[in-house]
Parts: sequence; structure tokens; C-alpha cells
Amino acid sequence: MAILTGRTRHYDPSEIIVAQPDLKQVLGELERLGIHKYQKDAHQRLGLALLALPQLDEDIRRLRQDPSHADLIRDASAAWQLGAAADTQTGEIPNLDLLMSAVRTYFGDRFRGWVPTMGKNRTVQHPGLEGFPHVRGGGEGDPTQGDGQDTPWPPRGSEPGAGVQVGLLDTKLWLHPWLAGGYTSAADALIGPGGRDGADQELPATAGHATFVAGRILQRAPGARLEVRPVLDDDSLGDVWDAAKHIADLAASGMNVLNLSFGCFTSDGKPPLALATAIGRVSPETVVVAAAGNYDEAGISEGLTRTTPIWPAALDDVVAVGASDGNGDHAQFSPYLPWVDFLAPGVAVESTYLTGSIRAGEDADASATNEAFTGWASWSGTSFAAASVSGAIAARIEPGHRSAMAALDDLRSGRPAGRDNDIIPLR
Repeated sequence: MAILTGRTRHYDPSEIIVAQPDLKQVLGELERLGIHKYQKDAHQRLGLALLALPQLDEDIRRLRQDPSHADLIRDASAAWQLGAAADTQTGEIPNLDLLMSAVRTYFGDRFRGWVPTMGKNRTVQHPGLEGFPHVRGGGEGDPTQGDGQDTPWPPRGSEPGAGVQVGLLDTKLWLHPWLAGGYTSAADALIGPGGRDGADQELPATAGHATFVAGRILQRAPGARLEVRPVLDDDSLGDVWDAAKHIADLAASGMNVLNLSFGCFTSDGKPPLALATAIGRVSPETVVVAAAGNYDEAGISEGLTRTTPIWPAALDDVVAVGASDGNGDHAQFSPYLPWVDFLAPGVAVESTYLTGSIRAGEDADASATNEAFTGWASWSGTSFAAASVSGAIAARIEPGHRSAMAALDDLRSGRPAGRDNDIIPLR
């Protein structure tokens, strides 16, 4: 994957993720190349380490000028160009790609093709498209005033879902009264009065994403309890390293369901190392649900197509959810792909949301419009379809009697009568 001309950075250009068993070998090769300055963040549950290289640009300039490394630099550049997709990578090899290619070339030449396991710290956002390989926005378009503005939902009950734990990795959560008692979270993971300094400041529309998702989950499973971990900022931007660490930590804490309404694309169509590793650490007793992505035709560019897989949804061990239009058909923006497991309502659905003046518009910048919300909204997107499936699974779990996997099997068995009959199994 390379940096694309005119597009926002989609991976950190000075960070490498390395499998811990290979870390000593990689650090040894960096030392041989004269790269001595780095910062390491190792995560034992993941079995990975993040190497931040603060002087990478300077180090690569020196390497390019060092005659003793000329052959390695030439071979690494040639290997990168050979694997570069013409429609997604342009220009000279970026410094991070050059370094990783050099390390792989060094080991591959000496050990008959074996190379250390490495990856990039890629950008993740909410699963809409905004150029390759970004994911963008909480959903399809911006939230609008919902009927709940005038007729809020009735108070939550304690069933179904009592005793069920649902992990929610997303933005920070608004202190919404309807959600009260339905979640556990650190104080710094909350926004709203009492939840952050400057709570009265104007927020972008995307800042309400976790709050909207939380409402969709608890509407189906009002007795469940959410464990909220922010992995995206108010503008819906994060990275796979932080997301993967939280996935691994939640996986070790006995969650029944994990809801991941975020994702990223890659130029080679392969899953990011950190996300794939984190999902592999999740117990088989936990069901992982992820949004299948909002493939809006207007946003497809720079190598994206309607068949480009989004991660982690496209992983085999993840339940991928697309959006239906309310009539049982695919929403226009929802992908029709073989790895999508369910369709659930995702067009103009209603849920809990922020209160106050919200910056709307595609970029939520200074030129965006402002709109006042009173805690409820209508929004579209596969993020919210995924939340409905997470809630439906949580509602079927009976701690000590029916597992999350059994609940998933029940939901897969066919279109349920009555409750959840708007959820459609695809495979």
C-alpha cells in the first residue's frame, strides 16, 4: 500500500508492526542498516509490537546515499515496483515501503523466501468510502432529526439480554439518559455534560456514532451491558494498532459479543496484520460483528471498487452485516458480496444521539452547516445494521444456558418470526 497523491494519509509513515517472535531479527536488521532510534510498544496479548521510527526520513536519505547498501536499495525498490498495483500506487516508493521491502529482501534472499511478519499501522474509520483506502463517516450521509425528537423511546426494560456483555469499540459515548445504566466506561471515554471539559463545544456529526450504535444494540437487547472503548476520535479517525489492542483486551475479559462498526481497505486486498491477529485472539465463545461498509458509488475512487473487501468485516471469523432498505432488499450503498452474512435495517433508522449544535456536512469543517439535536436522530449506514445484529444476538444469549455461538446459529437459521424478522441471513 502506498500514499496516494492528493489523498489523506492512510497509514502512519513512520511505524511498523512486527510479530514479537520476529522482533529481535527485525531490530538486528535495522541496526545493520544504521537505524538506531526507535520507540517500541509491545502488546503481549496480541503478540505484536509497534516500532515508531521518528527519524525514518533522515535514515532513508542516508541509506540511499550509502554505496554499501546500493544493491539492497535497488532490489527492494524493484520488489516494491513489481508488486505495485498501477491503479493504486504512483510515484517513487515511499520511505516506509522502501524500508519494509529492504528488510524482507534481506531475509528472503538469505533464508529461501522466509521473511519476518510485519505490517503497517493503517488508518481506520467508520465504514463509508472516501477515496482509497479510507473508510469515512458514521454512515451514508449525515444524521438528521428523527421522530424521537418529539416521541422518545420508552424506558429500557431488563429483558432480553440480562447478564450479557457486549463490547463496543467506536467513538466516545454521549451521556444520554436513555442509555443510563446500560454501559460501563472510563470517565474519559464519555462526552457530554460531566463527561469532558468543554462539553458545550460544537462537535462534528461523526462524534455521535457510538451513541447511535449503542442505542441500536440496546433497543434489541435492553438488558445487555455495553463495555465502551473509544478507538476513534470525534472525527471518526483511528488506527489499527490501537483498535487491535482494545480488541485483544476485550477478548480476554469475557465479552459475549464484540461490535466493530469501523474498518479499513488495503491496496492488496489482504487484511491488516494487527486486525487479523487481534481477531484471531478472540475466544470462540465470543461473536464478533462488524459493518460491511458503505459502498456509495459517488465515493468510489482511487482503486476502490464495489468488490473491495473491508477489514475486519471480511475476515472469516467475523459476522459481516450489510444494510437493508426496510423492504428486505440491499440498500444502494450496501455491498453485495459473498462474505456478507446478514442484512439488517440500515436506511433512515432512528437511535440515540448527541444533544446540542452539531457540525454537519461531508467534511464537518468551517464551511459545514450547523443543526441542533435533542438527543435523537435518523441515520443510514451498515454501522447501524451491524448494531442491530449485535443486539439480536445478545438478546438470544442466556448466560449459563445458551452461548453467543448458539444465539448466532439461531439467528442464521432463517428469517425469525416476530422479533428480529427484519434481519435476513445471507449465508
